[in-house]
Amino acid sequence: MSSGGGALWLNIRTWESQACLCKYSISSRSLFPNTLDADVLRKLGFAPGNESLILNTIRFIRLIDEKGGRTEKAQKTFTLHDAGSFAKAFAELVKAAYSDLFKLHGDDAWTLSNAKLITYFRQADQSSELVGTRQANTFRTLATYALIKLNSCGTVSEKDEQKGFQFLFAGSMLAIRNPRGHEYAIDDSPDECLDHLGLVSLLIRRVQAAGHKIPGR
Repeated sequence: MSSGGGALWLNIRTWESQACLCKYSISSRSLFPNTLDADVLRKLGFAPGNESLILNTIRFIRLIDEKGGRTEKAQKTFTLHDAGSFAKAFAELVKAAYSDLFKLHGDDAWTLSNAKLITYFRQADQSSELVGTRQANTFRTLATYALIKLNSCGTVSEKDEQKGFQFLFAGSMLAIRNPRGHEYAIDDSPDECLDHLGLVSLLIRRVQAAGHKIPGR
């Protein structure tokens, strides 16, 4: 299977399924079972009706084997108590699953634009724009949890904050940065520019407050 995983990802129909994967992977470290199957997911209440999609995705990043058994790497990763150590180990799982992408772009793959990610996945699997977009969204979701962890995700409020800032980061790229990176005719007023800078400042300050270093700052 290529790092794009075309045959697998053709089954990933919605971004919500990807979010459920992250919800399970990140918030359930203390209860990752020895065997994970559709029945276990139903009992846990994750991704009702999309169990097979989530299992395929979890299998793709090598958290479970073909029979649903927890892998050795998953055992080591999900027993890490420190949030930073867990995020680092989770990042290694993602890098291994997307090895071709990282061979091509190195660590820059973590921050590739959505357009470049879509192009990569479409070329890797000769897939449609829709499938390529879903593949890119899945990778970006995994990358968010692997690299930028804002809190311990131990309470409902912390999980909401983590997910909310994920949308803010992704939304600012899609709604503000990308159009201005491709459409040079956009002419923002001084007030609009100040608003954009205010949003960027908020995002940077929150990341710094969580202990992450911002290059160049």
